[in-house]
Amino acid sequence: MGTPGTSARSAALPPSTSSWDVPLLELHAPPEGAAPSPLSPVLLSGLRSAAILSSQGDLDLPWDTRGSPLQWGGVYAQGVRLTGPWTIAVGRASNPPVPLSSSLRSLSARRHEMVSLHAGDGWTARQEIVVPVDEPAVTRKLVLTGMDERGIDLVVRMSLEPFVFPVLMEGLRPPNIHLQRTPQGLSFQADGYAGNLVSSDVPATLRAGDRPLPASPEPLPHGPVELTWSFHLDPAERLELSWVLWGGLERDLKVDPERGRRIFDRSSQWREERRSAESSWWEERPVLRFPQDPLLEEGARLAMGALRALQQAPEPDMVGHVAGYPWYCSLWFRDIAWMLPASLWLGDHEWGARTLRTAFHFQSRTRIPILGAQEGEVPMQVSPGPIFLYGTSDTTLHFPALADRLWRHAGPSVADTLRGFMPSVAACLAWADRKVEPATGLFANGGEIAEMSEEAQHGAVQCGFDAHDTTIWDSTDRRAHAIDLQVLHVRALRAAAALHRSLDDPNASAPSSGPRPEEQRADAIVQKVLKLYGWPEESYLVDTLAPGGGLPVRKLRPNALLTVMDGWLPRERAQAMVRRALREDLTTAWGVRTLSRSDPTFDPEAYHDGQVWTIATDWAAHAALAAGLAEAGVDTLHTVATLLREEHGLANECYHGLEARPFNSCFLLGLSVGPFLTALFEGLWGLSVRGSPATLRVAPVFPAAWKGATLERLRIGETRLDLRWAPGTLRADHRGGPPLRLENAVGEGSLLAPGGSLTLALRTPAYE
Repeated sequence: MGTPGTSARSAALPPSTSSWDVPLLELHAPPEGAAPSPLSPVLLSGLRSAAILSSQGDLDLPWDTRGSPLQWGGVYAQGVRLTGPWTIAVGRASNPPVPLSSSLRSLSARRHEMVSLHAGDGWTARQEIVVPVDEPAVTRKLVLTGMDERGIDLVVRMSLEPFVFPVLMEGLRPPNIHLQRTPQGLSFQADGYAGNLVSSDVPATLRAGDRPLPASPEPLPHGPVELTWSFHLDPAERLELSWVLWGGLERDLKVDPERGRRIFDRSSQWREERRSAESSWWEERPVLRFPQDPLLEEGARLAMGALRALQQAPEPDMVGHVAGYPWYCSLWFRDIAWMLPASLWLGDHEWGARTLRTAFHFQSRTRIPILGAQEGEVPMQVSPGPIFLYGTSDTTLHFPALADRLWRHAGPSVADTLRGFMPSVAACLAWADRKVEPATGLFANGGEIAEMSEEAQHGAVQCGFDAHDTTIWDSTDRRAHAIDLQVLHVRALRAAAALHRSLDDPNASAPSSGPRPEEQRADAIVQKVLKLYGWPEESYLVDTLAPGGGLPVRKLRPNALLTVMDGWLPRERAQAMVRRALREDLTTAWGVRTLSRSDPTFDPEAYHDGQVWTIATDWAAHAALAAGLAEAGVDTLHTVATLLREEHGLANECYHGLEARPFNSCFLLGLSVGPFLTALFEGLWGLSVRGSPATLRVAPVFPAAWKGATLERLRIGETRLDLRWAPGTLRADHRGGPPLRLENAVGEGSLLAPGGSLTLALRTPAYE
């Protein structure tokens, strides 16, 4: 049989349906002779583990990586890729076994589990793969039923490729892996990391290549380990085989050698525990309803689930969101910075505080040239070990603003935590100050690769892509005064001022003695950018200035739209910028390119110079809404919502610049879903928060054809409320917690008392 086809699914959920319990992917065998559907990735994830498989029902996924397919299927735990492909084949003892992927009859996948049905000559099988809430493990169960009236001799053959290394760069893995047979199954270790397979039944054979696996650790060449089991099944007899694959840090195995058996003994409970945990999580999240726009409503639900799937806590003091799957499955703090605002709108305040604590814990206290680290710099990437890498132009700039967001969303409950963060916030600003060019007063970056090369005494740093001497993570030249970095610097300065004012005087809702120095600097940067970056011929802003504050670099990129999102420009000029960005040279039917097609350096396969980025599409939608262009903003949001629907709750990192297909792309990236959700809350609903006294500003930008929208279970501090919009008015219902002041765009408002309701007249530019 061929690859199954996708079954039809409804566009929107009925109000009574639980969001978390809806299958993301349901497949059934196609009719005989029908064309197979394209291969789709399936991601199952928990807080400490993940499984990557394909829509063919096995832990096997070849995925395009820098122009060629690499194998990314397998199990990931505690920030470590434990295995490559982990596949199973079943068949009569007299014939070659049939791979599960070619015997698939149906498949149903949720965020945490996959169930598939398979059939072969004289047998059927039901497979379950479950990822638990908070164990570095994955469990797999196969229930075989004999269908031959004479009985059948079956062989189950398993192939498992040990990998046992964090995913730092594509293909990077240890030179030697030590493997051994254990009474429970299989163990493998390398360079401080370990994986363990615990089986319900002892395998009949266990081989690595052409030799049996030894009972003591021996280094063996890379390649799969093969395990086999043999059984006789009478007619209708059922046989259950189960396995748990777990691991991560080798020290955990040494501290607790019996942990594997205890994990295995509990694995039968994981499915119900996970369902309970998912139900509890979703019951605490906001619910967005758009009666006139079921696609956008579904996109919001899928994006929330995707963001949840990226939450990871490989160790107690290492908390955040992994950047994406398959090859960015560690904590990348640049990516976390774009996810955390959405996470706070979802009410995950404690998770936000723990994430910031992790970032500041690994903030560099000194200059470390070989890692690309300067004093005060927040790491780009952190993996268990720990392994941490620095060297970005932008990551550190995000974190003062994220600390301020945490204060505004969580309120007094995090005041002491934030006071403890203030030295780290000051270190971020000091890092940025050292990068300000005196001649221009603007933030500049560059020199990291030259410094690293000099320290390492070699002439090049291999980054996996063409890296300019700007940062080791940028695939295009972002030296000098890139416009998006100026926006982030302004955010950092204004956030620091707000934090000082709020934490020094928590009852102050407005400046008492004029603007702080940080705010004055921020205002000066805004004025310089608007003066120096103007591009009247394009009704746009240029991408950067040449090094030394020289001539403008007239490249048309979506990065400049951040100025519109932050309200730097007058309304008419902001709308002109958005309309220019939405023209066909920059915007396609499947998203926004990183560089205009009309630019001489445009390359549709270049990451930063022509590919379509989902985050750029999110920016364009948010900018359109910020400029009051409701229809354009919602149309652009539809682009991302459609991707989420068609990709079964995933959202690719990027796509080819001339064709609507993923290209060299993670199949799920936090940069794609986090900003989409933020655009819904801050752009479409027009929400913003002041921390103390708690004030929620609401300035919706809904299309003229809409008749209503609701936002239920919104959490601001300890206050819960429901918002119900109709053209011109907003009703708010208090559902618990302290009082909250509600305001419209022009500052008119009232106090929403506990248990009370109020109706607010909306006066915003969208309704004038």
